[in-house]
Amino acid sequence: MVKLNLGTIISLAIVAVGLLIAIGPQPGIGPFDVCEPGATKMVCYWTSRAELGIGAVIALLGSISVMTSLFEKFRHIGIGLGIGVMINSALAAIMAVSLIGICANEMMHCHDHALPAPLAITILSVLLILLSAIFISVSRKTESA
Repeated sequence: MVKLNLGTIISLAIVAVGLLIAIGPQPGIGPFDVCEPGATKMVCYWTSRAELGIGAVIALLGSISVMTSLFEKFRHIGIGLGIGVMINSALAAIMAVSLIGICANEMMHCHDHALPAPLAITILSVLLILLSAIFISVSRKTESA
């Protein structure tokens, strides 16, 4: 029987955040889609395509974190995975803010969805990683005591 601990729950939440970053801005399927399907491919469309890759990497790192959190001797690997998630989350936010950006027209649908969503999700993922780091630190102290 698999015992769910706080680290596993946090890792599952990281997977969910990665999937939300990947699928969320996709045209026609995401909860904060950037354009209607079939619309002219503007800057927001390409930002959403980049977010697809970044979110997939975050979900993959979260999946590996789930596996490592189930076994006591691999739990220390979670710190490196957390760093990877934080870097990719920051990249997701920077992608929407400045690297590719969003449409320049403030009346576009993108300004309501494509810009605030990655920023909010990035903050959520950083909080999850901090919780994960605290959990790993506390579990190490209890192992050594």
